[in-house]
Amino acid sequence: MQQTSDGGYILAGATNSFVGDRAWLIKTDGNGDSLWSRIHGGNPPVYPYFVQQTTDGGYFLGGAILDSLRGAEWWLLKTDASGDSLWSRKYGTITGHGDICYSGSQTSDGGYILAGCIGPFSGQGYVVWLLKTDANGDSLWSRTFEGGSGSGGNCHDVRQTDDGGYILGANTNTYTGGASDFWLIRTDSNGDSLWSRTFGGPNSDICRSVEQTIDGGFTVGGSTGSFGNGRLDFWLVKTDANGDCLWSRTYGRENVDEECYSMRQTADGGYILGGIWFDLVALEENVGLVRADANGDSLWSMDFGGDEHDWCFSVCQTNDGGFTFGGATRSYGAGGFDFWLVKTGPELAANEPPLLCPTSFQLDIYPNPFNSTTTFAFSLPRSSPVTLSVFNTLGQRVRDVNLGGLAAGEHRYLFDAGDLPSGLYLARIEAVGTTRTQKVVLIR
Repeated sequence: MQQTSDGGYILAGATNSFVGDRAWLIKTDGNGDSLWSRIHGGNPPVYPYFVQQTTDGGYFLGGAILDSLRGAEWWLLKTDASGDSLWSRKYGTITGHGDICYSGSQTSDGGYILAGCIGPFSGQGYVVWLLKTDANGDSLWSRTFEGGSGSGGNCHDVRQTDDGGYILGANTNTYTGGASDFWLIRTDSNGDSLWSRTFGGPNSDICRSVEQTIDGGFTVGGSTGSFGNGRLDFWLVKTDANGDCLWSRTYGRENVDEECYSMRQTADGGYILGGIWFDLVALEENVGLVRADANGDSLWSMDFGGDEHDWCFSVCQTNDGGFTFGGATRSYGAGGFDFWLVKTGPELAANEPPLLCPTSFQLDIYPNPFNSTTTFAFSLPRSSPVTLSVFNTLGQRVRDVNLGGLAAGEHRYLFDAGDLPSGLYLARIEAVGTTRTQKVVLIR
């Protein structure tokens, strides 16, 4: 999600409301009312992770395209100002089959810089991949940065720096011994590493966003399981121009998991962070925003949502000084998950009262597609025994889990695919005398 030059917004994501899993591009006016929408891809399936307006008034979006023979490859689409396709490109590796592009931006020369992960490779797992293209999407060069074994070594955000180089907000499990650590990588204009820094502790710390700040330093935003008040809190790290830490701040409450998906610096030198808050007592999953000053001290926080699952994946400050976040909601809209765009004023005062008790049996799976692990989130209107089954495309049951008797409310189960091969699966949960089934895509 991004505010466009006319004061409206551009949103991109995946939809299965049509035939196949496709990219859905939506343009709105300044009030969030839809002006047009376009569907792209679907055979093979495509999954966008970012969108940005380009200098010619058009848009580019990128993510992953799933090929039955090669697995996942990077995918880039360029459109005109009306959202109609001008060209698309695929990028991938011969040995890897879990290549996902998580971030991209237009560069000062009119081309594009893309970042994400490729792999897995024997003995290395996934590695960070940085790819530079010209204005037509043709590759100019690429660089890899090794980040450890397993699920380590991926990049969720890349930005061009003032000197024409690049800053990457990545993750690694190589250097400090944690499950995952923030990994800040600085390169020159050719993508060659100038330095890298890691930040983290003994538990999982996930970087989602990076910014070059007004003072020439950098800020990295994400989530930490190593520090703060709970199992998972928002985490903001400020560095100087050499990547050395100046300060860090955590934002969280007891008995709440706060997972940050987006961070941006604001016009006054402060910060806005957005993500998902899961209340472990009330069993709610809502959008959470945190506003901080230039020193990282919290000014306010607020949650948004209803009685279902509500998520924020992108947040920005708007031209009027307010804020907008984009994500997905199951509490509002036409049913299932819908795109969700929310505009706020510059100062927020009170939380929207949430609805605590689910009224129906629902199943959500995220992330989807996934590599290795994903979360099965489901709500029960009353207590019930629960079983989870996973089937391949031949109808064979490949996993069967008895979760036992669970109380009414929201529940989450972390599913580990283990040695299952890449492909499409059907996940089925049986509870309260009925079943819920959803497609899930495993990418390795």
